[in-house]
Amino acid sequence: MPVKKWLVSLIVICLFVVGDMRSGAGSQTEPALHIDIPVKLEKANVVVDAGHAVFVGDMPFLLGDVGILANDFKNGNTQGQIIVIFHGDAA
Repeated sequence: MPVKKWLVSLIVICLFVVGDMRSGAGSQTEPALHIDIPVKLEKANVVVDAGHAVFVGDMPFLLGDVGILANDFKNGNTQGQIIVIFHGDAA
């Protein structure tokens, strides 16, 4: 008899969990990151450590991210340097 009670309890719990998931309980309505006051960087020096090679097609993945960062520097008129250190299998 205890096995039947345990099985019924498990089914009831599963139904509640599935019901909560379907109703959207716990889902976020706001983005994960919200910036109230945007900051304009006048100067920034960035060093990126690349020790592992990760590719998107035949281009290293990191180069795409560094390109986005460089465009953000350019668009925001940010002065500074971006240095990428390649070592290990990324070199």
